[in-house]
Amino acid sequence: MKRRLFTLASVVSLLLTFAVITTWIRSYLTTDVIVRTTRDGRHFEFATIPGQIRLTFTKGWPRQADPRWYSGDLHWYTGRFPAYLIVLGQRPIYAKWYPLGYAIHDWSGPDALAYRTYAIPYYLPLALTLILPAWMTIRLRRMILLAKSRAARGLCVRCGYDLRASSGRCPECGAGRETPGTPGLSPSAAARS
Repeated sequence: MKRRLFTLASVVSLLLTFAVITTWIRSYLTTDVIVRTTRDGRHFEFATIPGQIRLTFTKGWPRQADPRWYSGDLHWYTGRFPAYLIVLGQRPIYAKWYPLGYAIHDWSGPDALAYRTYAIPYYLPLALTLILPAWMTIRLRRMILLAKSRAARGLCVRCGYDLRASSGRCPECGAGRETPGTPGLSPSAAARS
């Protein structure tokens, strides 16, 4: 059960890796902005600019703003934006940038609107989503090399029991015998049996 959950988490992490790579490449081709503004004045914005993700949050929005802002729906704009759309997260950040390339900056925008923007370079989520698949790849490679080494020395590929004096299945774990020149159990099949 634990192994299956770990494998599932690795697959999800790998899919997220591909999603990050795709949006990273897309950020150089077009700009995407996902906006949600509620009637109580909260504004949430996810914007992509070349090489970065920008997350912007506000509390309070000027009431004289275009009423289409207060729909409460989630809107996704790409490329050209409507004239009434104010994209807060695409403004330049002159504040301190932190060592890994991210920035957090507080702004005072139109009509004394205060908002905070988080700028995150794409390589940070990419590195985070690659940790689990990389570890699984290293672990699988190690299992394959261990099984090949055991088979070449006449040992059981599953438990390492010395099979040189016995024929057939391993008396210790019951796994099938694999000899160096013949195909046998793969490490994953041996682990399951």
